[in-house]
Amino acid sequence: MGTVYEGFWRGIIEALLSGDFGTELDRGVRMLIPYDPDRIPVVFVHGTASHPGRWAEMINHLQSDPRIMARYQFWIYQYNTGNPVAFSAGLFRESLTELVEELDPEGDDENLRRMVLVGHSQGGLLAKLCVVESGDVFWRNLSRSPFDELDLEPQNRRLLERSLFFDPLPFVSRVIFIATPFRGSFLADRWYVRFASGMVNLPGEIGDVMYELFVGDDDQLLLRSLDDMPSSVETMAPEAPFIAALSGLEPDPRVHTHNIIAVLPGQELSPEAGDGVVTVEAATIAGTTSERIVRSDHSTQVHGETLREVRRILRTALDEAVD
Repeated sequence: MGTVYEGFWRGIIEALLSGDFGTELDRGVRMLIPYDPDRIPVVFVHGTASHPGRWAEMINHLQSDPRIMARYQFWIYQYNTGNPVAFSAGLFRESLTELVEELDPEGDDENLRRMVLVGHSQGGLLAKLCVVESGDVFWRNLSRSPFDELDLEPQNRRLLERSLFFDPLPFVSRVIFIATPFRGSFLADRWYVRFASGMVNLPGEIGDVMYELFVGDDDQLLLRSLDDMPSSVETMAPEAPFIAALSGLEPDPRVHTHNIIAVLPGQELSPEAGDGVVTVEAATIAGTTSERIVRSDHSTQVHGETLREVRRILRTALDEAVD
């Protein structure tokens, strides 16, 4: 009989390598308590080769604060971390939008429209794609043809629109980034990481849309085959066109953004220092409401300094609402 830990790690590996893992889940968003319109949702988004269970320590820490417990409700999002980041972000945005419309079809719930996203590592990139205006910068990495001129099957057009064209979600008011590789991770270039990413199976629907593009727009496509479609690891390489385009997009100024950057204990603070996965330079983003450097490794979402900083941010948000 397998142990609980075996099941936990099996789920993490499946969520990294299986392209269709999680696509049949009920949106991927899970509430830890029944929905309460008197509380503000805080949505936790895990990172690569991770799992929602990684947030247990943080959620327990926050729930120990009576004021936070009274005013916030905690949701978690689970997704396949090996899929292209933009594809995962599109699913995440769609899941949140559908859920908000279902919970509050009249648009009267002010707390629901003060939603806070907390993203660790790749999860921070998904969160950023909820609060930026992208235009066609991601589409231009894929094709030279204007998107509106393509003749596509409706379901394929919808998938591309969802995965490549982003605007700020109106109900997200605050984002907390934790150890997020805004300019990529140097680990993505290591041979063993690329070897592992080569075992990632992309979802069937990505194969369907790419097949139609290859048949109908061959001369204009910048990818020559489905084998060229990058996984999440490859899209987070510092030189990847996707990460370069995303790093040039600034969050909506309406949204409060907070950045927590991890640096390994004992390292001298510099742009090249980091948490073993992301450097300070790569984890920095301009225009944040607050920025905090904590001393820990990349899994900093379980470390005391990070726990206290997230708690501070959430309490400060309540104080600002009162003012």
